[in-house]
This record gives sequence, structure tokens and C-alpha cells, in this order.
Amino acid sequence: MKVTINTSKSGINDAEFKAFSPQIKAIHAKIHTQNAGIENAWVELPNNIDAEIKRIKDHAKWVRDNSDVLLCIGIGGSYLGAYAGLEMFPYDVNFPVVFLGTSLDAQKLVYTLKKYADKRVALNIISKSGTTTEILETFKIVDEFMRKKYPSKEEYSRRVIATTDVAKGVLRDFAAKNNLVSFPLPNGVGGRFSALCAVGLFPFAVAGLDIDAMLKGAKAAYKDCNTEKSEAYKYAIARNILNTKRGKSVEVFVGMYETLSGLGAWCQQLFGESEGKRAAPAGGKEDTVGRGLFPCHMIFTRDLHSMGQFIQQGTPLLFETFIDFEKPPVDLPTINKLNRAAYLGTVKAHSDAGVPILTITASNHNQEAFGYLLYFFEIACAASAYLLDVNPFDQPGVEAYKKEMKEFMK
Repeated sequence: MKVTINTSKSGINDAEFKAFSPQIKAIHAKIHTQNAGIENAWVELPNNIDAEIKRIKDHAKWVRDNSDVLLCIGIGGSYLGAYAGLEMFPYDVNFPVVFLGTSLDAQKLVYTLKKYADKRVALNIISKSGTTTEILETFKIVDEFMRKKYPSKEEYSRRVIATTDVAKGVLRDFAAKNNLVSFPLPNGVGGRFSALCAVGLFPFAVAGLDIDAMLKGAKAAYKDCNTEKSEAYKYAIARNILNTKRGKSVEVFVGMYETLSGLGAWCQQLFGESEGKRAAPAGGKEDTVGRGLFPCHMIFTRDLHSMGQFIQQGTPLLFETFIDFEKPPVDLPTINKLNRAAYLGTVKAHSDAGVPILTITASNHNQEAFGYLLYFFEIACAASAYLLDVNPFDQPGVEAYKKEMKEFMK
């Protein structure tokens, strides 16, 4: 299992990549050094999660045997990794997992509870603290639904699963008080870097996906990325050059299969929330101008019919990162041949028009590759943020809208 990056259509030369060697050496050491207050314990997750796997599998089996649906309450990093996997392998999913709390739109919540009113339901609430507004308010309503449906405390405590902080927080206290089945969100693992722990692995296991294969891929990525010459660092450098040296402000993640929409959404959050902020260099004042690329995602050829014209001839503010696979997900030669021609033709047309192209290629389109890609992008994201002198693991800007929203709730 391998993932490689092709930068031949980016306009970046070897000398430019080599110039980053001293920075990458320092960043590599920083990423792999565990320091208090820096949430980088996710770096070791592929090697440290094995002890939880049996418990995850055992309770996932119980849910599958005794339920008709798993409702997952989470937002941002608490659900996007799981959503990406379920979207990428819809034909391997053999048990329904429904995400709630992903916004403050009441429609999905009302209709979901109505749909499963007469079904056997399990609930997984995923939150580090349990105080995020969307999660908290959604849980209040779904918890009332579950308590009415399952008045037995023993049954309720098996059907409501909490994935939360190891030792503290509102949700951890609630889980202890109600004797809930619970899984830890390990210390030093922020939400958007949490897909390779129970945050993602439990919904994957319930849905019927192969979490052993995913972890095998993540472990392969750990090995391949544990060097200053890794492809993940090359990708981080390329993004930085295109942003800071070529004036590109937007990165478009492109998939040639519709099932990559979830992975694109996960990448959008991972890079946007990790990178998009003001720098605060050690000993200096915070910048007044923000940094980071604006990440978004598209599916080709679908979105070529809506955005292809802009990419080809519009404001030259973006570059494209294609997520490609050596082997297609299904065997349908006529469509696969057309899809490949569309990919090659699009890369040529866009690069000829001056749009820089990066292509990240995985050797297979399978669940092992998915685990590899998750870890690959996490390492690349951390390095990319450090190249901009920003902290990859905080999100101070997110708190602003929460503060203002609370004012309007008074």
C-alpha cells in the first residue's frame, strides 16, 4: 500500500523543494515530540489504538445484533471522518448509521426520529466536552426519545454510547452517572485528528466496514511518513509554495468518483480549521492578516459542468489537488475508460491554462487505502500549518460565532 504525489504539473522545481529541507527537519521533530499543551498524540494513534479494538468490535456487534440503526450525534471532527468512510464505501456498508447534530436544522432530526420511532435504536454521542451547542441541544431531544423508548436503565445504558474525553468534561460525567458504554477520545487528540480512534472506528465497525484494514493502512502510512523525505511533507511544501510564492489562495480537492465527496469534506475541515488563522510566532505579536489556503472540494466530471469554466478561465486564484487511484473501485470498463480520459483531459486542459495541478495517488481504492490517506493528510496538514507559523491544533476563530450566538439567545 503506497500513496505518492505527482507535482509535475505544478510548476514547482526540485530546487524549490530542497530549499525547505531545514524547515521540514525541524517540523518533523516537532510533530513527533509529545509536549504538554500540544495536541499531537494522534501521531501515535495507529500504534496505540490496538488495545481498544476488541471492545469497539464487541460492542459494535452487540449494536448490530440488537438494533436497526445507529444514530451518531457529532459535528465537525466528531463526525466528518466517519462520514468520509461511509461515503467512500457505500456498497460495503450493511447497517444504517445516521448522523445528527451536524447543524441546527431541525428537519433531519424530526424526520429521523419519526422514521425510527418503531425501530430498535442505538445512539452514539461524540464530543470531547459535551458542551458544543449543536451536539448538546440535539442530544437533549434524542436522549428524551431514547429514555421513553427504553425505560429500563440497563437497556438504556447499553444503547447509549459516549465517545468523549478520557477523564473529564460534561459528557464524561454524564456517562459515568448513567453507567453508559463509553469509548475514550485520547488526550492530545483533537476532533479533526480523531478518525483513527473510536470517534471513527466505532461507527465504521457498526456499519460493517473493515477497521482492521483501515488500521493496517494507517500503520503503513505511519511508517512511510516517519521520515523527512515523506510524500506527505512534499505535499505540504507544494501547498506552501503555491500559496506563498505563487499567490494561490484556494485549494480545490478533486475526486473522480462521487463516493469521494465525504473525504473531500473531511479534508476541507482538516486543512481549513488547522491552517486558516493568524500566525503568532514565538516572542512576537499576532499577525493582523490571516494565513492559510481556502480549501474546498469538487467531484469531476459532475462539477466540471458547473465550475469547470471558472477553473479554466476565471480569476487565477486556485490550484487543484486530485485524489487518484491506480485501480478503480468497480469493474465497469466502458465507464472507467471514459472517467480516466476525463481525468487526463482535465489535467492537461487546466494545466495548459495555467492552473497548477497536484495529484495524490493511492495504489488501491479500498479500506486499507482509506486508513492510509487519513494519516497521510493529517501529517501533511500539521506540517503545512507549521510552515505558516500557525498552531495546527487550536481553533480560536470558531469561538467568536459561539459567543455572538449566545448573545442572540438571551
